[in-house]
Amino acid sequence: MGRPGPKIKALRLSGSQALGSHFRIPENFKNRKI
Repeated sequence: MGRPGPKIKALRLSGSQALGSHFRIPENFKNRKI
Protein backbone atom coordinates (compact mmCIF):
# COMPACT_ATOMS: atom_id res chain seq x y z
CA MET A 1 0.00 0.00 0.00
CA GLY A 2 3.07 2.21 -0.29
CA ARG A 3 2.54 3.13 -3.95
CA PRO A 4 -1.20 3.44 -4.77
CA GLY A 5 -0.39 5.58 -7.83
CA PRO A 6 -0.46 2.87 -10.57
CA LYS A 7 -3.56 1.23 -9.14
CA ILE A 8 -5.45 4.52 -8.96
CA LYS A 9 -4.40 5.36 -12.52
CA ALA A 10 -5.59 1.97 -13.77
CA LEU A 11 -8.88 2.32 -11.91
CA ARG A 12 -9.38 5.81 -13.30
CA LEU A 13 -8.63 4.63 -16.84
CA SER A 14 -11.02 1.67 -16.62
CA GLY A 15 -13.63 3.87 -14.93
CA SER A 16 -13.42 6.57 -17.58
CA GLN A 17 -13.62 3.96 -20.35
CA ALA A 18 -16.68 2.34 -18.75
CA LEU A 19 -18.36 5.73 -18.28
CA GLY A 20 -17.53 6.72 -21.86
CA SER A 21 -19.01 3.55 -23.36
CA HIS A 22 -22.01 3.75 -21.00
CA PHE A 23 -22.78 7.32 -22.08
CA ARG A 24 -21.98 6.72 -25.76
CA ILE A 25 -24.58 3.95 -26.11
CA PRO A 26 -27.58 6.14 -25.10
CA GLU A 27 -26.32 8.95 -27.35
CA ASN A 28 -26.18 6.58 -30.32
CA PHE A 29 -29.72 5.40 -29.62
CA LYS A 30 -30.97 8.99 -29.40
CA ASN A 31 -29.26 9.89 -32.69
CA ARG A 32 -30.80 6.86 -34.38
CA LYS A 33 -34.29 7.64 -33.09
CA ILE A 34 -34.19 11.27 -34.20
